[in-house]
Parts: sequence; structure tokens; C-alpha cells
Amino acid sequence: MIRPIASLAILLALAAPALAEDPAFTTLTACRLDPERIALTYAFDGGACQKVGEITAAEPRGTIAAVTIPTSRTSEMCTMQIVSIEGHAVLRLPEPVFDLDVEVLHPDNRVQAAGVIELDEDGECVEPAQ
Repeated sequence: MIRPIASLAILLALAAPALAEDPAFTTLTACRLDPERIALTYAFDGGACQKVGEITAAEPRGTIAAVTIPTSRTSEMCTMQIVSIEGHAVLRLPEPVFDLDVEVLHPDNRVQAAGVIELDEDGECVEPAQ
């Protein structure tokens, strides 16, 4: 009886780090529009009754800035259907910011998706249509 319990404990210990990771974005890109602004494009898997709130950027720490994408429920009663939630934003983040640490917050305030993106400096950066 002790052997199966020990095996289960080892299995759970090995699986715990993988279960603790935040889900990734399905799309996450960023580029510099000008010395003061960055264009961010994102997509993540969310609920059919979930909408994005006002995106905020924290004060940069050196060359990285934390970006928060809050979400809220559009209805109390909703199906459990998973949909792709896509969007874009223009953030006021002056140079020398080169990296964004982006998190989506679920309506209950837990992290729903997270990722770090380096600004694309190779292509042409175009301001997203509003």
C-alpha cells in the first residue's frame, strides 16, 4: 500500500510545475510606432462572455514594461464555449523599452494568459485601425 502512495506522490510532484504555468497567448506581437508609442497585438483563448477592459502599462523597469489586459464578464449566465479573443492597443511607452511582460487577467483576477515579447524592430510598424 505504501508503494502506490509513494508513486502517486512522486507523479504529482513532477506534474506540479507544468500545471502551475500560465497559458500562453495564441498571438502576441509588438513594435515601436515612434519614440513614445508601442503597438501591441494579441489573441488568447477566453470565454464567449468575456470582454477586454482598459489595457494599462506600468512604469518601465529599465528596458521592460509590465502590461495588464483586464477582462470582465458580459453576462452572469454564459456557455462554457472557448473563443479566441483578439485585440490591439497603442501604449505610451518611451524608449528605451524593448520588451513587454504581458498578462491577461480573468474576471476573477487570476492570470489567464501571460507572455514576454521583444519589440519587432525588423518590419514596418503600422498603427492598428481603431
